[in-house]
Amino acid sequence: MPNTVYVGLAVTSARAGASTMATVSNFAVTANVSNAAPTVTLTSPTAGQSWTAPATITLAADASDPEGRLSRVEFYAGAQLLFADNTASFGYSWSQAPAGTHTLKARAIDLDGGQAESSVSVTVRAPNSPPTVTLTSPTAGQSFTAGATITLAANASDPEGRMGRVDFLINGAVRGTSSSAPYSAPWSTSGTSAGTYTIAAVAYDADGLSTRSSEITVTVSAPTTTPPRHVSFVASSDHLGNVTRYELRIHQAGANTSTATPLATSDLGKPTPDAQGLIIVDRSSFFTALPSGSYLATVTAIGPGGSTQSQPPVAFVR
Repeated sequence: MPNTVYVGLAVTSARAGASTMATVSNFAVTANVSNAAPTVTLTSPTAGQSWTAPATITLAADASDPEGRLSRVEFYAGAQLLFADNTASFGYSWSQAPAGTHTLKARAIDLDGGQAESSVSVTVRAPNSPPTVTLTSPTAGQSFTAGATITLAANASDPEGRMGRVDFLINGAVRGTSSSAPYSAPWSTSGTSAGTYTIAAVAYDADGLSTRSSEITVTVSAPTTTPPRHVSFVASSDHLGNVTRYELRIHQAGANTSTATPLATSDLGKPTPDAQGLIIVDRSSFFTALPSGSYLATVTAIGPGGSTQSQPPVAFVR
């Protein structure tokens, strides 16, 4: 910054006859004093912030100049000048910011050409689009017998690659969830009443947008198999000494037969085993009386010292 400083006087004189004339004049020296650059800090946004397009981003800066000669603060997105602010607030609202990674910059400029910059990198994501989903299994119109396990499966994807999960709905209620491809879940129809059921899949992305597939209908029918007539089992190793009787216990399919309360029981007494240690007892009327469905059967040996249940349980359909 140039400064002009007055530093002295110049005096000249001359005689002309009896008179003396003097001339006095000021003279100046120009000195160059170095200019200190201004300072600037971009206070908004902060590094790493992100938005979803179309975004509005608030830019703000603190700036000053050592000589008090600050001219303006310019705001940039990359090389694009967004706004030049010569007020003390030093801010700008950038609307409709497009998707991409942007280097935002504040540049302070003083009246003598000194400059300083502050910058951050931010991200604007593309607008979020919902995922797509198609139910692939089962197919419309399929028929199943109660007790069958049906595979529910779907194809799903998200345009931004941010898939979350797929829920499988049976008559509108969630009956299975899968969080990774291939998206599938089992539906056990044990204990399911005969009838028509609607099935759909709902895909969710990581941002909460969802899409529901088209619904299909399937039919579940009651089992038509002939009920069992007999129960056969190997006699307990303590049959002669400690067993007082055997009991047939029936559980719903899928139950924990060790802890669940039986749906029905039948006292088998203490029949005599055959030469191979096998006991066979006719219980046709007991099985016929059971409602249609899928079941698990066990036989428990009971004696003074407690009881022992056969394992594993035997599955059957009534």
